[in-house]
Parts: sequence; C-alpha cells; structure tokens
Amino acid sequence: MADPVLGLAELLEGDALGYLRQNDRNLIVARLAIDCRIASNNLTAPPSAARGNAYILGGAGTGLWSGKAAGTIALALSDNPTSASGWYFYTPQQGHRAWLMAGTAPTGHIVFDGTNWVAV
Repeated sequence: MADPVLGLAELLEGDALGYLRQNDRNLIVARLAIDCRIASNNLTAPPSAARGNAYILGGAGTGLWSGKAAGTIALALSDNPTSASGWYFYTPQQGHRAWLMAGTAPTGHIVFDGTNWVAV
C-alpha cells in the first residue's frame, strides 16, 4: 500500500531490506516535502547526479527518464544512477513549490499551477 500524500510504499513486516528503502523514503520526504531544491528545470534526460539532487523535466523524458512527462520531478536516489530504479519520479500536484538552485544559492522560487511550473 502507498501513502496518500507522496505515494511512498509503506514498510512491510519482515522486509529484510526495509532499512535501505526507508533511507530512500527519508530522502524523498526531505527533498520533496520539506526542502524542495531543484538543480535544473529544463532537462529531458538524466545528468550525472549526486544522491538527493532533484530535477524538473523540461519536456518528455528520454533515456532512463523515458515515459515521464514534462513537469515531473526526478530525484536521484544514488550517485550517478545508471538505471531507472536509481531515480524516484514524482508528479507534482497544484501548489507544489520549489526553489531553483545554482549550486548552493537559490535563483528563483517556482510553483506548479496544475499544468506548468511558473515563477513566483
């Protein structure tokens, strides 16, 4: 079963790798729900990424992001993920807010209006 907010799978009793999956869940919540900092908002294919970097697809996804729509948030779950399972994809809901970043400095605040990400 998935939670109703971010769609994260819940822990199952007896899950031998549950702690690893929980670490990823913690990262997802920290990045998307608490402190949404976006490294880039105009990519269609995954860049070399560090664990925790988030990106907004600027068009239909290609490569490891194939099948993902423009506006989707892609979050790296490992350093330089080399498979689709190394990414967490989140379809934003209207009102989701994020900071665009240049390195460690914010360059602008954006909000998802239900269709597009727009500057605030």
